[in-house]
Parts: sequence; C-alpha cells; structure tokens
Amino acid sequence: MIRWRPQSLIAQTIIVLLVGLTASHLLSMVVYSGDRADALTRLGDRAAAARIADAATLVLRTPTAERDTFVARYAGLSLDVGLVAAPGFEADPMPDAETRAVAATIAERLPPGTPLRVRIETPHHVPLFDHLRDAFYGEPARATIRAAVGVDDGRWLALTALPPEQGADHSALTSMAAMVAAIVLAAVWVVRRMTAPLETLAAAARRMAREVDAPDLAETGPAEVKDAIAAFNHMRSEVRRLLENRTLMLAAISHDLRTPITLLRLRVEALEPSEEREKMLGSLDDMERMIAATLSFARQDAADEPRVALDLNALVEAMVEDMRDLGRDVAYAGPDAPVCLSCRTQALKRAIGNLIDNAVNYGGSAHVALTVEIGRVNVTVSDRGPGLPSAQLEAVFQPFYRGDASRSRATGGSGLGLSITREIASAHGGTVTLANRPGGGLVATLTLPS
Repeated sequence: MIRWRPQSLIAQTIIVLLVGLTASHLLSMVVYSGDRADALTRLGDRAAAARIADAATLVLRTPTAERDTFVARYAGLSLDVGLVAAPGFEADPMPDAETRAVAATIAERLPPGTPLRVRIETPHHVPLFDHLRDAFYGEPARATIRAAVGVDDGRWLALTALPPEQGADHSALTSMAAMVAAIVLAAVWVVRRMTAPLETLAAAARRMAREVDAPDLAETGPAEVKDAIAAFNHMRSEVRRLLENRTLMLAAISHDLRTPITLLRLRVEALEPSEEREKMLGSLDDMERMIAATLSFARQDAADEPRVALDLNALVEAMVEDMRDLGRDVAYAGPDAPVCLSCRTQALKRAIGNLIDNAVNYGGSAHVALTVEIGRVNVTVSDRGPGLPSAQLEAVFQPFYRGDASRSRATGGSGLGLSITREIASAHGGTVTLANRPGGGLVATLTLPS
C-alpha cells in the first residue's frame, strides 16, 4: 500500500501545526460546549416544566364540561396536551436530580395534593460526539419531558414538552476555517523565510562543480542554517585551496622535469643518426606531451575564463572548417538557426576538439552533428574506427587510462584528453558519454544544458 508522506519542510510544518492546533481547538470546544450544554439543558427543562405547570393549572381551573374543547385548542407546537384515562407511563422509582427538580417545579405551581408523574426521556448519544455536535451546531439536543396530572373527574392530563427545533449555527465551523487559513498562511510565510537560505545553499552546492571560485554565501537565517552555510563556505574554500595546491605542485614538477628532459634531448641529438636515437627522441616527445597534458588537466579546475554568450552552431562549424584546412577528413551537420549558449569559449573548443581529434586519430575520419532538444544541446562526434570494449566505455574517462597502450605512440595520446573533456563538460553542467556504433566505430556525445 502506498502511503503519502509530505517531503517539503513547508508541508510538514503546516501538517504539524494544523493537527496540533486543530486538536487543541476541538478539545477546548468540547469542554466549553459540555459545560454550556449542561447549563442550557437545565434552563430548558425549567422553562418546559413551567409551561407544563401553567397548562395544567389552566385545565384544572376550566369547568369539566369545557375541558375537552379547551385542551383541543390549547395544544401547541412545543406542548402536546391531552385528556387520557391512564398516564401511559410509570414514574421512575429512583429519579435523577434533574427529574426531581423538574417535578418540584411543576408541583409547586399545582394545587396541593394533585397527583403528578414526571419522566424525562433523553436521546441516546455518545458524550464525546454529542459535545462535538453541540459545539458545531450551537444548541444541545434537548430531552422530552412527559408529565401526567390527575384531574378531578378521574382522568389524567397528559402533557409532553416537545424539544425545540435545532437551528444550525455554523459559527464554530467558520472560526475553525478561519483558524486553518491563518495557520496555513502564517506557516508558509515563516517557513519560506526559514528555507530561503537553504534553497540558496542547495543551488550553490549544485553549481559548485563549475563555480568553485564563486564568492561565499551570505550567512543568513536561523542559527542551524547559518551553521550549514558557514560549513559549505569553508568546504568550498578548502576545495579551492586543494585545487590550487595541486596545480602549483604539478607546475613545479613540470618545471623541474623539463630541465633534465631538455638536457637529455640535447645529448640524444648529439648522437649519430640511428634507429635507437629516433626511439629515444620519440620517448622524450611523449614525456613532454604528458607533462603538458597533465598541466592542462590540472589547470582546468582552476580556469577563470568568463562565460560569454555564443552561437554553438557557428563555433562547431568553424572548428570543422579549420580541421578541413589542415587536411583532416571531418564532416559537419547542424541546424540552420543559431544555437545560443552561455559558456567558456576556449574550454568548450578544447573539449569538442579533443573528441574530434580522437575520432580522426583512431577512426581516420569524423562526422560531427549538432542537435537541439528541449532543455539541452547535443554535439555528437562519430567515427568508424575499432571502437572499444563495453567495459572500457566509462573507464577511458579516468586520467591516464588508455584502452590500448600500444596506440599511444602512434596517435600521440597521453590518456588525459577525455578526462579534460569530461571536466569541461561538468563545469558547464553537462555530460560526455561514449557508445559503440552499429557496424563499428564510436560515437561520443557531449550534452550541454540550453
């Protein structure tokens, strides 16, 4: 069975307040209506007893020959009067206090010694629900008072005080509806003020991957929220410091390594031309490329290139044209209309360029396509190369990972191109994925939010 549970803080707060205050309001109404109902019942019973006594007194004073006519005319909406041969009910041998009080009220208005029987018939009810009904409808359910007065001609005057018709009083419902509306409005306003800093914090956390250098958030809101924002600001500053330290460390390593590599290159170039000499020069070239790629990968996190609005369609088309001018087999298919995005131009060119370079290096050619969907833009780069095993389609995004180490020398790869591309895509709020093409080859998809 599916159970609905509110997830938002606003909904949970409103429910807690509504349940607590509504229960308290109902309880106070029940207590108040119970006391009020007892008082109204006593007053109503005394008034009914007075009407019964007055009617009986008038009938007793009416001549015997005229009593039947008088009784027939006297009967009203709130009092049923009739002359009968027998009372029709037995008096309660152990009457309660209210019955005794009603009987005393009637007896004191009748001639002394007048036979009298009284019974109060109360409606069956459950006290709690009876009080709730009284609270919402305003008037308690009245009892029916039956009395039988002995007449001097041997008959009995049967009198029944009928309970008055209840009129619906919706003041309690109105007050409760007003209370609920006030609670909801107040809770929404208060919780909105409390959670606004949390929403800002959540948005900043989602943007942290691409805006690690953003200024610290203002520490506003309740104490707990301020603590959370302060912890987030501290965490982001620590991440920023770690990234800067990594970049500085790799820059220092690169500087220290380039001097001995340069010395080795000079010594190797001084050797007589031979196959071993060429292999050593190739190894030195690989080392320099790896150092440059490592520095580029490290500096990608610390890049401070500003975002600008550009036409991605025109950018990709220009990149493809430049590669064609260099003699590479690259084709492009894109929409006729501009595709405007806010991005870091050089970083995005580098990411797309890495994908095209991989396709040309491993597949001989590349087909680039730009498609626009709701909320996103896709740049796909396809080739007809050997492809990759399914287990390596995600692993190749790890730094320095190469699916086939023997291809590094031939293609000039360092194992960092796809890692850099994913870092750039993530900084733009996008993703990069690889998939094998039917018929052979790979298709790389760069997805960016539009």
